[in-house]
Amino acid sequence: MSLGPVRIVQIGMLGFEPDRLVEPAIAWKATALHLFCFADAQNEALAFAKPVYERLRANNIQPLPRYCDLNDYPSIVRNLRQVIAYESNSIVYLNAASGSKLFAMACAATAMLFESKMSGDGQLKLFYAKPKRYAKVSVTRPASEGFINNESIEVPIYHADLPDQTLIDALEVIGKNLGAEGELAYKEAYEKIYAKGILEPPGQYTSAKRKAKAEKAVKFVKFRNEIIMPLCEPSNPLIKICGVKKRRTIKLTVAGLHLLKIASDYGQQP
Repeated sequence: MSLGPVRIVQIGMLGFEPDRLVEPAIAWKATALHLFCFADAQNEALAFAKPVYERLRANNIQPLPRYCDLNDYPSIVRNLRQVIAYESNSIVYLNAASGSKLFAMACAATAMLFESKMSGDGQLKLFYAKPKRYAKVSVTRPASEGFINNESIEVPIYHADLPDQTLIDALEVIGKNLGAEGELAYKEAYEKIYAKGILEPPGQYTSAKRKAKAEKAVKFVKFRNEIIMPLCEPSNPLIKICGVKKRRTIKLTVAGLHLLKIASDYGQQP
């Protein structure tokens, strides 16, 4: 139970439609707006930054700019996830209408993946701000005007589960040790994952000789069953096994590469 008012924040992207960004934050009494901005200082949308900041501050809303590569989907999701982790006890409005289509897609994916990570009184709300009218396309003035509060579209959050943290940690070890050809030897992956303590070694044995004999057989089976097979899940494989026997290597799939970029450091401070 909250001991006081729950913090309300909004996350949006600085684009050519500042009303759709600022007016929802004002209407829903946000205390801060995490404002995603292009890292490129030449981006034309940055011309709207000063008036957006002024309107927010005039309504006691703190602008919190966040610069990242807004042309890179995993980068957007990763940065959204970091802000949501930081605001996990707040009511977070995720504005899918405030920027590019890519940003909107990233908002939807982030909501699916990380809505369950909110804690306490925290809530994650994905929404689409509907403007009163659209202007002709222009980079010198806002592309739309106003905000229709009661006609805004609440986007349903469809849940998708992240792999177990053990698998994410194992995937990170694999990703950090890939060779020039994008491969890691199967045995080397096995050794490094055990060395990192990601997998617990086999249980206690009555003698050192028996332990050594058991570990030789059991550790590989445990590695295969608890790491390799889940990461190779046919419905969404994150790794691919190439070669046979002693020549086996591990490669990351496209899905594995994206997951590594998005979630490998989950739980760390943004």
